[in-house]
Formats: sequence, C-alpha cells, structure tokens
Amino acid sequence: MRLWTIIFLGIAANLDNLGIGLTYGLKKIKVPFKSNLFIAVLSGIATLLSVFFGYLLSDFLPPKLANTFGGLIVSMIGIWTIIQQYLPQSQYKQANTSKSFWVKLGNLINNPALADQDGSKTISVSESLLLGFALSLNCLGTGLGAGMTRLHSFGLTISIMFFSLLAIYAGTQIAGRYTSTHLENNVNLLTGLILIIIGIYEIIF
Repeated sequence: MRLWTIIFLGIAANLDNLGIGLTYGLKKIKVPFKSNLFIAVLSGIATLLSVFFGYLLSDFLPPKLANTFGGLIVSMIGIWTIIQQYLPQSQYKQANTSKSFWVKLGNLINNPALADQDGSKTISVSESLLLGFALSLNCLGTGLGAGMTRLHSFGLTISIMFFSLLAIYAGTQIAGRYTSTHLENNVNLLTGLILIIIGIYEIIF
C-alpha cells in the first residue's frame, strides 16, 4: 500500500499541472519537452528537500505520532485546496505590472498564459523557470507530510517528476481534442479529495 500512496501522492501533487496543461491547450500554447522536463525537475528538487526535512522532524517524534502529524499535514493541504475552489478569485488577482515576486507568482498561478512573456505561443526553458518554481511550491507541504510518515524519498520524487511530465503533456493533448473547461475548473476539488484520503489512510494505518 505504501507504493500506492507514493503513486497517488504523485498524481495529487500534479493535478494543478494538468489544469495548466489544459489552459495551454485551450490557448494553443505549446510546452516543449525540455521546458516540461525543467518544470518536473524543479518539482522533484522541492519534493526531495521537503521529504528529507520531514524525515528530520520525524526523528524527534514517536513513529505513530510522526505518522499522525504527517497524515494531518497532507489532509489539511487537501482541505485548503478544496476551500480555494470556492474562494472569490478576485481576491487573488493583482495587476500584472506589479514588481513583487510573490504577486507575479500568484498571477501566474491564476493565469498560466502569463508565462508566455514574448507571446510566441511556446513556453521556452527560461519562461518555464518561474512557472516551475510556482508549481514546485505545491510539492513542499506534500513532501513534508510524506517525509514524516517515512515514505521512500526517491520513490516519491520520481513519482512526482513523472506525473508532472505526464500531467502537463496530457492536459495540452486533452484540451486540443475536447472541451475541457469543466475538468479544469474542478482540478482543485479532485486534488483535495485525493490528499484527504491519503492523509486519513496514513493516520489510521
């Protein structure tokens, strides 16, 4: 079951990538393999670092308590993800002319098309840097909780990198063939539900 946990965490951590892939597909923006791989590597690095930090925290706690805390962290991330689905989006929209790094990051999450800064309809490797950093933040909390439950660090890192590559590619392909707005709008709900289920499983078992 730990293997299935690693797989489902890899999927859940990258459903945002699927939503971004859908957005790019609908807007006819291409994500070359090199750019997609760069995003996946950044997510992998963030995951590996956060899992190791989770390991360190678990060394100071009894195994069952560490497992419980780790599961709670994963479940809380899931709950917050679902809550974001129903928050007014206007609270997060800022002028794109702002020089604040965190504002730009928030704008990019809300409107992934902003990553195409030169309007070429292709996300270059340099343009994927900020996007990759933004998406890697999703992996920090998940990796921390997973580390506290002593999940295999490299297994989870590979899972997240693989599903990162797959999700963005699949999103662009699906959007090119089907009307996918409904799926794109419900990514947060699906992500949250998966994380809550995984967190509860880790707490109980």
